[in-house]
Amino acid sequence: EKMPTMSCYGLRNSHYTLDGLVDKKQLQPTLKLICGYIASADVSTGPAAALPAETRSSLCYYKYGIIKARAYCTANSLIRRDYNYVNQDDKNYFTKILQQPSRLLDQQHDVAHYVTDWHGRYHDTSRNWNRTVLRPTTTEMVAAIMKHCYKRNLAVVPQGGNTGLVGGSIPVFDEITLSTSLMDDIIDFDPQSGILICQAGCILKNLHDHVDKYGFSMPIDLAARGSCQIGGNLATNAGGIHFIRYGPLRKYVTGIEMVLSNGDILDMLSSTSHHGPDIKQLVIGAEGTLAIISKVALRCLETPKCYSAALLGCQSHDQITSALIIARNILGHTMSAIEVMDLPSVSLVQSKLGLNCPLSSHPFYVLIETYSGDENQNIDKLYNILRLLENNFGDIESAVSLNQTQLSQLWTVREHITEALKHDGHVYKFDVSVPIAKYFDLVEIMRNQIGSLTSTICGFGHLADGNLHLNITSKLYDQHLLQTIETILLDWLVKNGGSISAEHGIGFNKTNLMYASKATQNVVTMRVLKDYFDPKGILNPYKILQVEAIA
Repeated sequence: EKMPTMSCYGLRNSHYTLDGLVDKKQLQPTLKLICGYIASADVSTGPAAALPAETRSSLCYYKYGIIKARAYCTANSLIRRDYNYVNQDDKNYFTKILQQPSRLLDQQHDVAHYVTDWHGRYHDTSRNWNRTVLRPTTTEMVAAIMKHCYKRNLAVVPQGGNTGLVGGSIPVFDEITLSTSLMDDIIDFDPQSGILICQAGCILKNLHDHVDKYGFSMPIDLAARGSCQIGGNLATNAGGIHFIRYGPLRKYVTGIEMVLSNGDILDMLSSTSHHGPDIKQLVIGAEGTLAIISKVALRCLETPKCYSAALLGCQSHDQITSALIIARNILGHTMSAIEVMDLPSVSLVQSKLGLNCPLSSHPFYVLIETYSGDENQNIDKLYNILRLLENNFGDIESAVSLNQTQLSQLWTVREHITEALKHDGHVYKFDVSVPIAKYFDLVEIMRNQIGSLTSTICGFGHLADGNLHLNITSKLYDQHLLQTIETILLDWLVKNGGSISAEHGIGFNKTNLMYASKATQNVVTMRVLKDYFDPKGILNPYKILQVEAIA
């Protein structure tokens, strides 16, 4: 009864705080008390079960390791770190660097797009504080900006296309937003080597269109291709719908140019240097917390002459996993994608957007895509997959694309699920990795435990690498519902060998979950790297590493 109630602060603050505690000195002994209380306890049973749900939610996180962390927060608030505020002298200096006044934005109607994410979940908490957006066009501008910010101790949030789902590119307080949207030059493409060199702000679709003229494809494709930027793709180490063909994006990176927090430029664009540690790999997936990516060099792949796909209506998880195994055996390296959707995902697209699915209602849908130089060969292989599945499970409703127009139609539903969810109320999005054999188990558990509290619970994603997009909607945002979801999610992932992030990063939303799911030494090593690359902590603060270790 002496234990304070824990609660989650606000929509965007993932910290768990202690009601009634005022400062960090009081927070430490309380954490130690909690540590002793639940060291060997199951927070879902016994005395802890009598605690409020929000407290059990927090205890679940502490049980899995956050007891070694100290939050930067007082009661019900996240403390703004001791950075300086942007003043008019700073703005005048930035305008001089940027060479055009229009490249600095500080009016509310101009900056709104940059301080709010695309689905409206995350936005800065600065209220009436200054909001400053800088839009450089060259690496040298970025370097000059960072030198000034390092000297003045001004916090900076690097931002690409702002298409993320975890608040990683949004200022939390009044940090400067450094947008790479004007750094969109395609510098060079060599058809002999397939190497593309471009600025970090290039939109993915524009890069696809450019290399396509030479018969090549980018080694990544996303539903957000029309607005996401290649620098942001690298910063989150995005996977995408063709991960099974390409693998992780980082393996195609032959060079990177980056700007450090003190303004130093590291030019590693050359692909001829193969000695020493591969430093560029450290900033891939670091979400702008170690350095700002300014230019990239990527190895592109020759484009196959044609793609074909089959959409299957499945009745069970056994059919889904069998489809994956058979498709891998028959298609081998020519399988470019295998996506899975459940019925609620497809139904939302139909009801909210008016788009039709070519199949009737089924519990699950599997979309298999393959490529080669012969369309007839593709189609024969896809029908062979269907025959083998039907030998095991009986008739399976399906649709096979016979041309590129039909191929696009088969992808329509899958690519519009995220948009449809936005029309179903507040969306709680979770991008996680799960064992393929248990791909939809987490979705079913959520439906059983919190179905009555929600509007829709659905799952879809990239089957081959176990990347599940778990989406839950409710009419309005509900803090207690979010805490309950996170408790169930973390507990299941830890017990079943999953991961809290598959391809969208940690950002601001998942910092608490990361500490609970990563080994302590991994987090310590990440902190060492952060302190070395960014000793003042001015690059994308409050993201990924949001807490400090207790001494």
